[in-house]
Amino acid sequence: MICTFVMSLKSAAASLARFTRENRGSVSVEFAFIMPLLITLWLGTMEISEGIEVNKKLGRMAAMTSDLLTTEKDITQDGLKDILNISNSQLLPYARSTPKITVVGVNIDAAGNATVAWSMEKNGSQFKVPLKKGNAYTLLPAKVKLPSSFVVTVTTTLEFLPITSWSIQKNKGSGDAAYAAVDMEETYYFQARQGEVNCDTC
Repeated sequence: MICTFVMSLKSAAASLARFTRENRGSVSVEFAFIMPLLITLWLGTMEISEGIEVNKKLGRMAAMTSDLLTTEKDITQDGLKDILNISNSQLLPYARSTPKITVVGVNIDAAGNATVAWSMEKNGSQFKVPLKKGNAYTLLPAKVKLPSSFVVTVTTTLEFLPITSWSIQKNKGSGDAAYAAVDMEETYYFQARQGEVNCDTC
């Protein structure tokens, strides 16, 4: 009876020793623990990189629009809309949300008073005049508010939607606040190169 018990203990000890030496499945277990972390790091790096690139493109959109407008002496409302339509292409291939572009021509008199000469806003495919002509414009920085000058200000805004959030919203619906977009905004101020940019039909 005692011998049988001792043999059972030895067999159990031998089995335990073999178990502790066994490492054939260790790589699979480690991979199962590490893989979620690697996927998270990869997705995070991809999202941050795309966000930085889209923000740069948003700035280029504002700069290009300002540059095109300030080279003109006279422009029509249709011409202004065409420039805003062209500017939208700067964000491609990103297309998960649409930018809003607001353009304001600001006239600054000899006393330094800034007033709206004309304005236009493009949001998706819709155009509207956001500011009334002749209203005071108070958003100019002091360093660009030079007496007897004309400034074109362009503001581009975008609700950047990371691809993971976009995928979740597409499956669950866009009302989930946990997957909100990241607000981006860029504003550029350009002095008119020919004294003033007139838009009689704006």
